[in-house]
Amino acid sequence: IIEAMLILLSLFALSQTPLADRPMILDCASDSSASEFVFMTTPTGIRKFNRNTGKWTVMRAPGGPIGFLGLNGESLWVITPQGAASVNVRGGRWQPRRIPGRVRSLAFAGSRVWAGGDSGLLCLNPKTKAWWQRAQFAVSDMLYWKDRLWIASDAGAFRYDPKAARIDQLPGREDAYDRVIATVVRMWFMSDRSITMYRPDNDS
Repeated sequence: IIEAMLILLSLFALSQTPLADRPMILDCASDSSASEFVFMTTPTGIRKFNRNTGKWTVMRAPGGPIGFLGLNGESLWVITPQGAASVNVRGGRWQPRRIPGRVRSLAFAGSRVWAGGDSGLLCLNPKTKAWWQRAQFAVSDMLYWKDRLWIASDAGAFRYDPKAARIDQLPGREDAYDRVIATVVRMWFMSDRSITMYRPDNDS
């Protein structure tokens, strides 16, 4: 639902104030904490649309092409070839966050930032800026929903409780999942071969 709303929002912005070069949009992000901005990543860089001025600006991205955007309050996060990086939505310098191996997904829960990829499930320590490892298996995708992290991986589908620091493999078909999305009452885990539905309310 959230992803669909963001896509519709980006299409509305484009229809009102089109980009001259009409680039391919790889990802987009918006957040109530910085509601005047819409961010989009394209093969040529990050574009920022200011609803108050109706103008587009191009942001210099760290590293190579950016395929993922995420907003955590007023911090814009991206995945880079070296790990991840963040910057204040209103300007400033990018803050690189080095992570070994490839990073495939980022998720946010309040002030907490989670990264998933070849190095497993990691949580950024807000004080030391170091990454804590919370699971060793490689993470393909994840999202934060209803006070839990929902994780798709080659090892199956998992649920992580940040408060209890507990991770559980979900019941159902074991598969190498590469995508997870949430609808109103269900989680959907997808692989090349199957789509598995999970209902958190009855643990099935």
